[in-house]
Amino acid sequence: MYSRYRATQAAPDIDVNAQAPDYHDKAYGLYFGELLPKDRSSRILDLGCGRGQFMAYLTGAGYTSVQGVEFSDDQIEHARKTGITGIVQSNIATFLQESSESWDCIVAIDVLEHFNTNEVLSLVSNVAERLSPGGRFIMRSVNAASPFFGSIRYADLTHETAFTPVSLGQLFRNVGLREFGFHDSGPRAHSLKGAVRVVIWNILTAAFRIYTMVEMGYAERVFSRNLIAWAEKDR
Repeated sequence: MYSRYRATQAAPDIDVNAQAPDYHDKAYGLYFGELLPKDRSSRILDLGCGRGQFMAYLTGAGYTSVQGVEFSDDQIEHARKTGITGIVQSNIATFLQESSESWDCIVAIDVLEHFNTNEVLSLVSNVAERLSPGGRFIMRSVNAASPFFGSIRYADLTHETAFTPVSLGQLFRNVGLREFGFHDSGPRAHSLKGAVRVVIWNILTAAFRIYTMVEMGYAERVFSRNLIAWAEKDR
């Protein structure tokens, strides 16, 4: 399934000549820009980089040392046709286990949900080992704390699991990453339409926060169907 992933699941009708860079640049900048290293010479590794959209964003943002790892043949072929280079074809778990290199930032966008619990623990443990001192791991995955997470969790036959801020905190602590945080991936106010969506989003999520406060005694922090998280390695 992964060797033909783009053709069978990841938007098979995408025009190989249309990467929609403006859309991706805006979205990636809004959700991940503040989490990335300030130093544009930082070494960044994109795990499960797919068609290379995030790599293209990083390069466009001025980062000069970007590498991707991807297993899927058709995703890599799509990346090649759109001019994206620097992708190593490999299973990401194998790549991390066999590598002796270190990176200032390792990224895994929409990746961890494709592994079971034991595999996730092993994978993120290897990520922690491959980070430079003070390096940062950035990820996005399915948020099981969202009332509507099922539409993402079960949208893909290759999805194995989902996470909450609590379970990710447990994961990070178990692999020695003690500094971490979480971001909601809900709408951002980058335009008038976006500002209206943010207002409506805040109203809707306020109701869910009240609900979780009543049931559990504390307010859930993140309600979007995808959860963005970061964790740093000790210096």
